[in-house]
Amino acid sequence: MDHRTDEELLALLPTQQEAFSEFYRRHAQRVLAFAARRLGDPEDVADAVAMIFVTVVEAAAGFRPERGRAVAWLDGVAANLI
Repeated sequence: MDHRTDEELLALLPTQQEAFSEFYRRHAQRVLAFAARRLGDPEDVADAVAMIFVTVVEAAAGFRPERGRAVAWLDGVAANLI
């Protein structure tokens, strides 16, 4: 899966666990840092990161690569939830 683009991984998320694992591995630190900058409590940060990635799985089918890059979409998901 590591040869796939982020956009390809999002397309595969609904059906392939490996796609989620790879997407998470690539972006967990980014999401964690984003949440940590906005939330003070470490428990709130952990909860937010979990919620963000649950939302990514639930909403991945709605991602449209013609509207932008996957990382920008992920940032939007994170910002909306936080």
